[in-house]
Amino acid sequence: WNLYTDGAGVARFGIGQNNLDYTASKIIFRERWHYVVGTYDGAHIQIYVDGVPGSRTEFKNASLDGVGYLSIGGAEWDPFAGQLDDVRLWNRARSLEQVRVDMVQQPDPSEPEMVGFWKFDEVQGHTARDASSFGNHAELGTGRRAPQRVQSGAAVSVACTQPGVPISLLLDGILDDGARPRAYVVTLPDHGSLMQHTSQAGLPAFEPIEAAPTEIRSPAQRVLYTPPPTLPTPYCATFEYRVHDGKFTSRETASVMVEVVAEAEACSNPQTGLGGCWGKRTQVSIVHARAPPPQVSVVVPLYNQGHLLRETLDSVVAQTMSDWEVIVVDDGSTDGTREVARNMTRAYAERGHRVRFTTKENGGLADARNFGLRLARAEMVLPLDGDDLIVPTFLEQALRIMHADNATNLVIANLKGFGAWEYSWRLPEYDALDLRYTNMFHCSALFRKSLWAGVPDGYPTTTLFGYEDWAFWIFAEALVGISPKYIAEEQFLYRIRADSMHQTLLQNQEYSLASVRMLHPDLFPVELLLAAHSKFVSATQKVQEMVVEKVSKFPWHPMVHLMSGLISEGMGSSPFDGHAQGYYWEDALASYEIAVQLAHYNDWQPRWRLGLLQQRYGRFEDGNRTMAALMADFTGLEEAYSMHQADLRT
Repeated sequence: WNLYTDGAGVARFGIGQNNLDYTASKIIFRERWHYVVGTYDGAHIQIYVDGVPGSRTEFKNASLDGVGYLSIGGAEWDPFAGQLDDVRLWNRARSLEQVRVDMVQQPDPSEPEMVGFWKFDEVQGHTARDASSFGNHAELGTGRRAPQRVQSGAAVSVACTQPGVPISLLLDGILDDGARPRAYVVTLPDHGSLMQHTSQAGLPAFEPIEAAPTEIRSPAQRVLYTPPPTLPTPYCATFEYRVHDGKFTSRETASVMVEVVAEAEACSNPQTGLGGCWGKRTQVSIVHARAPPPQVSVVVPLYNQGHLLRETLDSVVAQTMSDWEVIVVDDGSTDGTREVARNMTRAYAERGHRVRFTTKENGGLADARNFGLRLARAEMVLPLDGDDLIVPTFLEQALRIMHADNATNLVIANLKGFGAWEYSWRLPEYDALDLRYTNMFHCSALFRKSLWAGVPDGYPTTTLFGYEDWAFWIFAEALVGISPKYIAEEQFLYRIRADSMHQTLLQNQEYSLASVRMLHPDLFPVELLLAAHSKFVSATQKVQEMVVEKVSKFPWHPMVHLMSGLISEGMGSSPFDGHAQGYYWEDALASYEIAVQLAHYNDWQPRWRLGLLQQRYGRFEDGNRTMAALMADFTGLEEAYSMHQADLRT
């Protein structure tokens, strides 16, 4: 049987038997004192750390014959690098209640079930005496196995009292020669009063300790602590002391802890949470931000338009609701926008606004939005492109609507276009099915971050020329469900430029639409998806260049390889650029095979294209095998496959 801690900071208790390990475990922390207990009751192995149960492992009817030896502090091959204060051994499994009492109170060595009790702070010479009735005294190791004596801050015993009830406390210590040094208080209790024992005219008396350090003059080295009578309980009062021998003082301080509880009976039921004394002794520091997260995170993606950023940020600063943060994401700008944005956001931050700047390699608008949303701290998020604006009351109104109904996860206002020309968009009533065929939201809605988190890849990065927001809304509806509310006012101001991304989208809309539909093979009819494929089979030069760029930026995404394969397949019958007829089909097959490996299990498209091209290329055995497996995994493709075969015969 072994009770030990491993290199990962986990306490474990268990046994190895017949080449099988049976262990229970629980996390501990380095540089902290812990009370670790391992128990076995004939049915389960259990471990406790600081009175809190860890995992439990079933292990029935193990034999315990009492034959063998006990090695404390590791064996020859497994040295122990930590510190031990005492070790206790019982011949019966302790209950949770007993473990918690043992943790803060010294046990009675004479109790019948205790078969070993070694207190290492009382070692004399080379012998650790067993305080139990069995008297199994232990010899300390020698040579490289010899343990080191250290000054310990272990809280083996925690005193307990009630409000206003004094308690006498021993400030103990020991010198190498066994003599008792003198103590002096170095900090005062955080609550209550501390007094030391004196005498007046030969009678016992008490003198308040009002400053630190103060030496304890009583030969008994005791002080009297009195908790305040009115402080809410329970709480843990603490102070510290050192010891000296008149020449040298201890390097470390010792902590005194007093559990203050409402009733005396509570002293026999120790508190094991972080509010109790043992929790205070063993707890670790976890850093938390002082300021709570804002209500809204505004994510501003930016690419080569630094001259427009100030107007966008000013529209956020002007909001009637001020509990927001802005995250400006530069998407690898090439025209000096990065430095403009960095300096501008610093200036806003210096004026007290929660505006931060970050930068990344160019990945496109969707990638920049995802990057910023990952950094967002608020529950509500608003994507706002770096050239667009919101009216001053939008965030206040949108939040009011969102808070009024927990089921609402998106609030959106009507759009007003400005700039090169004017345009207005009054949003239609929402219909989940219609969303697949017509974009029902613009890009700047306030929505819960959980809506974005529910879509594994966030905004899709593979759509062409735009529509990443539409593709995202389709995913969000399918995976989470959209429950929108509307502000029937033009509160989103969309900048229209003749050279804008949206104008490029309108000029290449058929490819944009195809790239959206191909992302959703289980939502659109087969006919529409095959029509989308045909767009890429006859892609323009601009589309070809864009797909090549997508492959280089997102090689992990199956859709970019599917689009690349379709383009190569379409070029197979047109020999040019050094490729003889058919060589492009080799490229297409390679792209399809990569897409098959990366595709989600419900995406039939890469396997469909791979099987058809294998057949078309004369690799009938491979193609037939691919198509047979595809038909076995999916329904709804039979008619399309029959039509394809008929076309080939024609």
